[in-house]
Amino acid sequence: MEQPGRCPGCRSDTISPPLCSWYPFPQGIRINSSPIVALNHAAAVAMSEGLEKGLSLLEEACFSGKLDHYYLFHASRADLLRRLSRSQEAATAYTRALSLATNRVEQQYIRKRLIEVT
Repeated sequence: MEQPGRCPGCRSDTISPPLCSWYPFPQGIRINSSPIVALNHAAAVAMSEGLEKGLSLLEEACFSGKLDHYYLFHASRADLLRRLSRSQEAATAYTRALSLATNRVEQQYIRKRLIEVT
């Protein structure tokens, strides 16, 4: 079986396996180019290569509009914006995520984060 690919930015000097190794990239994106795979990849890149790079990939993943009604896209985007101290944009994204979330526990979590940035 062929070894999965790794993100170019993954470092081998970390104690635990890099997040990007959880997803077989870039081959995984070529094999299954779903918006969800792209969202997961963007999150892994954000944690391993930097928040700005991850945010850029996350926004590219939504370019087609296929993730616009997926609350986890907006919640993920909001989290990255919050970590980048872009509170107003984070609040807008959290508000959108809250409007789409249907699970009460998830709604409570998003509300808590929304309060933190406002």
